[in-house]
Amino acid sequence: MAVEMLTIDNLIVSSDKSTKYLLRLTDGSTIEAVHIPLPDETKVCISCQVGCVNKCRHCATGRLEYIRDMTADEIVGQVKTIFSDKKHTSGKCTVLFMGMGEPLLNYEPVMASLNMFSELFGISSCCVTISTAGVPPAILKVASVINRPKLAVSIHATNDSLRDKIIPLNKVYNLNSVLAATKEYTSLTNDSVIIQYTLMSNINDSLDEALALADMVKDIPCEVQVIPFNPFPGTPFLNPGEAKTLAFVSRLQTAGAHAVVKRSSSIDVYGGCGQLGVPTHGPSPTS
Repeated sequence: MAVEMLTIDNLIVSSDKSTKYLLRLTDGSTIEAVHIPLPDETKVCISCQVGCVNKCRHCATGRLEYIRDMTADEIVGQVKTIFSDKKHTSGKCTVLFMGMGEPLLNYEPVMASLNMFSELFGISSCCVTISTAGVPPAILKVASVINRPKLAVSIHATNDSLRDKIIPLNKVYNLNSVLAATKEYTSLTNDSVIIQYTLMSNINDSLDEALALADMVKDIPCEVQVIPFNPFPGTPFLNPGEAKTLAFVSRLQTAGAHAVVKRSSSIDVYGGCGQLGVPTHGPSPTS
């Protein structure tokens, strides 16, 4: 199985040793991916679209023009290129579809890449996580896959009025339909899921919203990952700060939810959750 390497146009190393890559495809389009070395494993955050069709307002990628879906070879080429650059030869590796693009709106190439990861690198599907803003028909389609990846569903709001403003896809698949599909997914597979919730100051970070979120997911076997908003140039949103983040998670836990704070790597080089698409040569958010 021959997969071509991608061209590394640029890379920048974070203070936490993560590396953000600007990779060029054969048609000249560029995408970004991140290599995250940890003491007990390596994580690779990869993209599946050039730009992103979702246009989520709290995400830097959403400001880019959506050009096209990536092929399975291009998706896998990211991992091959990063492994070659970082000389990764052994040890556990987790692949995260949490880069640029909506994986479940590029379903066939994304799912085809899972077998390729296994054949080329020995990365099983259980070591791959797909993050989606919520595409109910595709969520249920994944449930029928035998060697399926882990599923993460991005919620980010506890009502449709707010979610419409943050995630345009919510106007197609509203919150109730996404939650219903997610619950059915867990029933069909006996798998737990990840519920992702990006916490933004004075937008969705009140303790009442923590209680509402806990109530929404109480019948879904899941871990709620609360992600403090990662800033980027031009965004109207703000990080909620440590105290409000911990209070929000504490309220979730008190209400019975299995909740944790999920902190991003490489935020100083715009490689964190929601930051891809900011040029690597630009100023860092901590400078």
